[in-house]
Amino acid sequence: MEQETKVNTSQNTSSHTHSSHRSSPHHSHGSSSYSHHSSSHHSSSHHSSSSRKKKRSKTKSYDKLRTVFSFLLFLSIAVTSVFAGFKVSVLNEEKIAQTFTSVEYVSALYNDVLEFSQDQCLKCGIPDSRIKDVISYSNISEIQNAYTYGVLGLDEMYSESRYVDMIKDLNEDIVNAVKSTIKENNITVDESQKSDGMKKLSNEITEYLTKKVEFNYLSDIISITNVGNKVLDVGIVLFAIFTVAFLLLTISFSEKKYRSVRAVCCSIFAASILHLFLVIFVGIVAIFKDLLVYPSYLCDAIMGYVKSCVSTFFFEGFCLFLIGVILSTLAWKMKRNND
Repeated sequence: MEQETKVNTSQNTSSHTHSSHRSSPHHSHGSSSYSHHSSSHHSSSHHSSSSRKKKRSKTKSYDKLRTVFSFLLFLSIAVTSVFAGFKVSVLNEEKIAQTFTSVEYVSALYNDVLEFSQDQCLKCGIPDSRIKDVISYSNISEIQNAYTYGVLGLDEMYSESRYVDMIKDLNEDIVNAVKSTIKENNITVDESQKSDGMKKLSNEITEYLTKKVEFNYLSDIISITNVGNKVLDVGIVLFAIFTVAFLLLTISFSEKKYRSVRAVCCSIFAASILHLFLVIFVGIVAIFKDLLVYPSYLCDAIMGYVKSCVSTFFFEGFCLFLIGVILSTLAWKMKRNND
């Protein structure tokens, strides 16, 4: 009985050992599978992290490049618009001519010359009734137009030679007017001094007129406008090309479209602010800087011209601001739509 029990125990032990040996390969295979799965998961996680880092690095690089090109775009837009403003207003010969032939300017000039003519007649003891007919608004206006447009060469009707001829004709008309006045009023004048006196009076009036009509710096202005407009033409074309190039580069270095639109928007807003600063600066200088220009109507004409030029730059800045508002609204909508 004892022997049988031992035999059974021995068999059970042997069976357990055998079972244990059989189960051992399965256990080893399970451990290997777990190890492989863990290694694969770790490799995938590492690859994903590396990909995210590369993407972040690429995004930062794009942001830097977009910022640089956006700044360059701002500069090119600002320079192009300022050059265009100078060409349209500051160096515009037609605008200069309109300033010196405006109704306000000619009216002031006419009143000035007429007052001087009347004073000269009174000094000579001659009534000024006939002088008023000769020194008329229409005559002064034509003379002013002939000089301004003739010197600037903007109108075939007027020329410098015609201006000279008109002054000569006016001189003769004044002499004839004085003769008629003396005759009508039975004024006694020494015949030996009559001719010289009338010519002297006429010359004084016409010389005064030419001093007021002729603007000494007009020839210098012509030289500046001729050279300046050529430089501006080249500059506008060149910086317009730069503007298009920087615009395309700003747009291209953006993973999301709304960011590129927003960058362009910032450039345009900056350009509009620059125009605003320019307008404010010129306005402050105009207020605190007194122009020592005589007569007063010439000073008023110059200040009116400056204000007109400033209004051009203000208009440009306002237009750029409106474009910036439109683009910023577009960028906001694109961002909401996750574009």
